[in-house]
Amino acid sequence: MLAIEGIPIFFLELALGQRMRKGAIGAWNQISPFMGGIGICCAIVSFIVGLYYNTIIAWCLYYLFLSFRSHLPWEKCPSVQVGKYKNESRLVEECRRSGPTAYFWYRETLNISDSVDKSGVMSWWILVCLVFAWLLVFICIVKGIKSSGKVVYVTAIFPYIVLIIFFFRGVTLPGFQNGLYHLFVPEFSRLSDPQVWVDAASQIFYSLGLGFGSLIALSSYNPTRNNCHRDAIFIALTNCCTSVFAGIVVFSILGFKATRRLESCQEIRNHELMALFNDTNVIPPPAGTLVNISSSPNGEVTSVVMPNITTCSFKEEILKSASGTGLTFIAFTEAINQFSVPPIWSILFFLMLLTIGLDSMFATLEGVVTPILDLDIIPDLRKYPSVLSACLCLISFLLSFVFANQAGPYIFVLFDEYVSGLPLLIIVFAEIITISYIYGLYRYEFNAFFSSTIFKYIPSCLKQIL
Repeated sequence: MLAIEGIPIFFLELALGQRMRKGAIGAWNQISPFMGGIGICCAIVSFIVGLYYNTIIAWCLYYLFLSFRSHLPWEKCPSVQVGKYKNESRLVEECRRSGPTAYFWYRETLNISDSVDKSGVMSWWILVCLVFAWLLVFICIVKGIKSSGKVVYVTAIFPYIVLIIFFFRGVTLPGFQNGLYHLFVPEFSRLSDPQVWVDAASQIFYSLGLGFGSLIALSSYNPTRNNCHRDAIFIALTNCCTSVFAGIVVFSILGFKATRRLESCQEIRNHELMALFNDTNVIPPPAGTLVNISSSPNGEVTSVVMPNITTCSFKEEILKSASGTGLTFIAFTEAINQFSVPPIWSILFFLMLLTIGLDSMFATLEGVVTPILDLDIIPDLRKYPSVLSACLCLISFLLSFVFANQAGPYIFVLFDEYVSGLPLLIIVFAEIITISYIYGLYRYEFNAFFSSTIFKYIPSCLKQIL
């Protein structure tokens, strides 16, 4: 998917912005007045994605603030008092069943309701984090590309430093090799599953930022003769290699977590086998069958119905690891709990997520700000980019209230699954059709070639001759 869609579309958008010197709306209007709607769609999708994406940054800020405690609040389950004496207490039953990290995520952080139609009350701690998140984004983009370009030096480099630290920590954990085996050994039968290809395509879209309009906006600031063809290949391959490296870090830690859970499962299984057969190496018969068990020292045999014996599998344990936000706030935090000095690792992890999230927000909001400036709806607005950034962040913050109540997590999932997937596919399809059949593929190829190869030296050579 990187070869057939990632690099070509990345180069298409990069060359388009560099050549037209405008954002998504202005560039597509210049290609064809009938195709300006592509740029409008890009701006709308970028705005909505930025709206809910910054909510993830707010959650990271909340966990980051709590990580500065000597004991992480999601390390163990809370207890409740039972009886009339203060020293009589027991663990919260829901937490005991689900685990401390899952309980803290759903009950303490999100305070989630039973269904999406029960909005409940506002979570003030999420609102406070949303204020900090949007204020942080505003400070970084207040002066446009000049301020965000400097901040990117930190937000782009710091995650690599943390990933390298986590890599060396991960490969020293017991069971890390099992996680890497699960990551790299393919199941070729899965290639017949269309969902696998859809997931691969979605990953490339999100990872490279295709269809958001941000690439067009950012590349419009490139020098006119910049070699965008070289940049497209280099950035796409570097991005893919970074994803693989991050996958190694994640699966080495998940392998450690799954190995620990497998050991606990095997202890339970051995206890069950010892209670029945006084032997942990026996292969139990199927559940429901009659078995003869020696139940007393004198050799008396008793026939019992075979109960269900716990089954243990590493693959099942690692597949239980949550995905999406659950992978970050449940599975990974559970693994961090088992590290030495968990608060330090938690601070590093959520600082890394914060910088990655801010980096993505800069590009996403740039896909909104530049098209608005290109429309020139308000005269002289280009002279005051900070006003536009402030209005955009304020409106986004007010709309983000919908994610801060008890039904907010359900609405977040709806946004995440339905807002950007199909629209991005339609946007990119329209881009390809427009370039291929309306603007002309050969004409576009010549312009991109002229902008990025040896032709850029012709003017300087002529000047020397003259």
